[in-house]
Amino acid sequence: MIAGVREDLAVKVFGDDFAPMIRAAGRIAGILRGIDGATNIKIEQVTGLPFLEIRIDKSEIARRGLSLSEVQDAIGIAVGGRVAGLVFEGDRRFQIHVRLSDRARADLETLENLPIVLPHAAPGAAAVTVPLRQLATFDFTEGPNQISRENGKRRVVVTAEVRGRDIGSLVEEAQTKVGEQVSLPAGYWLGLGRPVRELRSGAREALDRRASVLHPDLPVAAERARLRARCVAGFQRRAAGADRRHCRLVASRNAFLGLGGCRVHRLVRRRGPQWPGDADADPAID
Repeated sequence: MIAGVREDLAVKVFGDDFAPMIRAAGRIAGILRGIDGATNIKIEQVTGLPFLEIRIDKSEIARRGLSLSEVQDAIGIAVGGRVAGLVFEGDRRFQIHVRLSDRARADLETLENLPIVLPHAAPGAAAVTVPLRQLATFDFTEGPNQISRENGKRRVVVTAEVRGRDIGSLVEEAQTKVGEQVSLPAGYWLGLGRPVRELRSGAREALDRRASVLHPDLPVAAERARLRARCVAGFQRRAAGADRRHCRLVASRNAFLGLGGCRVHRLVRRRGPQWPGDADADPAID
């Protein structure tokens, strides 16, 4: 999860345009399929959502005296809607949205007949409209179904599971082969947020981070364990000594009073743990 994916190995392709990113992801997936131990190769699904693309004919709108923004505004109001005002009910207020109904927006013929108002030829003249189909063409295309970003750039991820092999050696082999066989345009790179051509994996990165944390701390942990053992042993010796001194005092008093020897043993308890964890390891000394 450190790398943002659930699989063992993740190769992230960063860039601006999905077309070269998807091509690079396909080549990387092919390389991973040829590496021993890499299974379940997957490419993040980023395309496949149908889109209605409206292409405005700039020469036609210029001939009719229209601007591109006027046509785009008309399409935007019909499809996406626009706030036209407010309605007040007591201390509450509600926005008024103007747009076509859901059924009309899903009907291609209705959109093609959407009236576009032409500029007035003379002051006071009646408004003249033309259908949108005379100014634009309509096409159904496939577009991105999701856009994932990381560090301000678009991202496509190639993932794989590792079976029958350690992750470290597999990542090193994949890194070498991808670096030799995959070339990216300027402004595109592989990795985890820095512009270097490398592979990283969630499990591998977690292992590296654990190693970097554990290596400096191992001597400290060993020293702490040694000091703790010495502290516990010293406390036990002091407690036993205190118990023997108490027994001798009782024996002396009983002998003076003619009551016999020492047969009284007092439970010696510490006032608090002398080291973290002592309260569970040694709660009381009899």
